Amino acid sequence: MGNSNKKILVVSPVLIGIDERISEINCACAAELGCEISRVHQIRDLFPLICDPEQQIDMIGIDLDYLSRVVEIDLFDEMRALITMLNTMPSRDPDGSLAPRKVVIVGGVSLSTDPAAIKEFLALGPCVHGLSPRGPEFTKEEKILALSEFLEGKCHIPERVQQMMKRRRAATITDSKDELTPRQRQILALISKRGSSNKVIAKTLNISESTVKLHLGNIFKKYGVRNRTQLALFSQSDQK
Repeated sequence: MGNSNKKILVVSPVLIGIDERISEINCACAAELGCEISRVHQIRDLFPLICDPEQQIDMIGIDLDYLSRVVEIDLFDEMRALITMLNTMPSRDPDGSLAPRKVVIVGGVSLSTDPAAIKEFLALGPCVHGLSPRGPEFTKEEKILALSEFLEGKCHIPERVQQMMKRRRAATITDSKDELTPRQRQILALISKRGSSNKVIAKTLNISESTVKLHLGNIFKKYGVRNRTQLALFSQSDQK
């Protein structure tokens, strides 16, 4: 199926689902796509594997439900250390040469995952490719779709997770604060529909780039996001 022999590592102190049955379903999804899936307990358990160029790692799944609640660790400090290692430690290609690792990182979530943890996770960098549905509320088809997208190097966030985050945000942000000015709506449209840069936005609207940055800062605050990627994601979910 094109994904044969892909290696997936899941970081979770518990089984890959919330119980043995869910774990079996998640493992079955990986097997159906021709992948080998295994588990480590902590992010730091990945470090010696990453340092070994003979170790193949194609995808890393981080259990955001559990790890974001463990007070003994700073999940995002460990995530940043993980990403630094992935960017500096090579792996061995089939031809025997050493090359930078190309690893997809995803966050395992349920419909009760803390939206703040999700936002911070998605802001970690381009190697983070989205969110993987892991709980019993998701169908096997939803899990297969997400996994197949990740294994093809694509980004994916389940539709129901987007809607969940939209509802949570609407419950915590007042209508007046969430209201955008006409100029802010123009800028938001150029970002979410066209992916326009600040320079292009400034030229299109005949304003300075510093003015664009000022408007963007206010839009970020109203949407409760930290960067353009998150803004585009959540603004698109608002339009559905």
